Order: sequence, then structure tokens, then C-alpha cells
Amino acid sequence: MKTLKKYFRIWWKLAGNNFGTLVATRLSFFSYLSGKIIRFVFFWIFLIALVEKSEVLAGYSPREVLLFYLVFNVIDIFTQTLLRGTYAIGHQLVKEGKFDFILAQPVNPLFRSVSNIIDLIDFATLLPLFPLLGLVTLKLPITPNFSQFVIFLLLTISGLTIAFAFHFLAAGIAVLTFESHHVMFLYRNLLNMVRFPIDIYPQALQFVMTVFVPVGVMVAFPAKALLGLLSWQWVVYSFAVAAVFLFGSLKFWNFSLRHYQSASS
Repeated sequence: MKTLKKYFRIWWKLAGNNFGTLVATRLSFFSYLSGKIIRFVFFWIFLIALVEKSEVLAGYSPREVLLFYLVFNVIDIFTQTLLRGTYAIGHQLVKEGKFDFILAQPVNPLFRSVSNIIDLIDFATLLPLFPLLGLVTLKLPITPNFSQFVIFLLLTISGLTIAFAFHFLAAGIAVLTFESHHVMFLYRNLLNMVRFPIDIYPQALQFVMTVFVPVGVMVAFPAKALLGLLSWQWVVYSFAVAAVFLFGSLKFWNFSLRHYQSASS
């Protein structure tokens, strides 16, 4: 518990420092905030259009499609809020020699690296999604029972675990090669494809998004579990994939640290 409190204090301090840097210049802050507000407005316009104008998609009703979209946003925004620093590890920390100072600090270097940039405004945009997700769930054709809701929560945690593993993998690649953007761009492009049910894609692509780059497991499986469309075998598979990806990404991160060449080398 003491360790958890310690890391939360560090995270909160980093978040405050980032927010202070952002608001230091009024023009920069209001430009950034305006962009977030415009994005959020278009998000709501899209949701309204999706419910009112769309037809059945791959056998899913508009509200069921909306459920997939909301689960995608919850997982995506939550991950981006906590791990945005991953994008800057290569060109800001490693190339400029700042990673050496992180390694010298009495804190886990992976936590410190991925938390180097924290966007509290993004976190604020995440909060309205939870009541909206609850409202959509109540409006589904068949209201989920308690067990479906529990499995949904567990699979959402599993999806977040896979998302974290992708970022840890990219962080390790950044330490070894100075670049992680190509990995994150691949991840982002594939992730954007699962805004909607993966059933709309060909079987071969569904297989790729379920086995090789399991972004479908991250988003589609929790939504399908809430709709009662996921068998127990796929539930077990989701947990297994999350465990394997997390274990593998942490092993690779430790490997990258052992082979890291500091700026003074």
C-alpha cells in the first residue's frame, strides 16, 4: 500500500507539472483546450448521427454499435491519459540523454518514462463517457444480467492490460532504437479499425485482430460479453492473451534496459 501511495504521489506531481507547463502560456492553453472542446463536440454529433441515422450494421442495432464505439473510447482515452509519455521516450528521453537521469532516480524507470507526459484535460473528457455507457447499456434491446456485467468489467480490465502491454513494448523498442512511432502508428491504425464491430471485416482480418495484434480482443470482446454474445472459451482466451502480452512486453522492456547504451557511452 505504501508503494502504491508513493507512485500515486509521483504521478500526481508529474500531472501537475505538465498542467502547469500547459497553462503557463495562455494562448497555447486556450488553443489546446479549444481543440479538445471541438473534438468532444464532434464526438457528440457523431454519436447522435449514429443512433438516429444508421441502419443495422453486421447484424448489430445502432445502440449496439454505439456500445462498441463507447468501449473503444473508454479504453483508448484512459490508456492515452496514463501512457502518453510513451510517444516521447525515443526522441525526447533517449536521444537527448535524459533517460540516464530517469535510470538514476529511485523509481521504476518504466513507470517514470511512460508517465513523463500526463494530460489531465484528456482525463476530464473521459469522465462523461461512463454515464453515457451506462445509459446505452440500459437502452439495449436486452438488458444485460449481473454475470454479463461482471464479465464485461473483467474483460475491460483485460483490454486495458493488452493496451498497456503494447505501450510497454513500444517503450522497449524506443530504448533500443530511439524510435517507437512506427510501432505506435501501427497500433493506432489497427485500434481505430475496432471503433465498430470487427464482424464487418473479412475473416482473415478478424483473425489478425484477434490473434496476432489483438486489438479486437481489447474492444470487441468486452462489448460482446455485455451483449451476451461471447462464449466462455473466448473469455478465457482474452485473459490468456492479456497475461501473455503483459509478461512478454515486460520481459522485452527488461531486455532493452540491459542493452541500453547511455548518452555517456
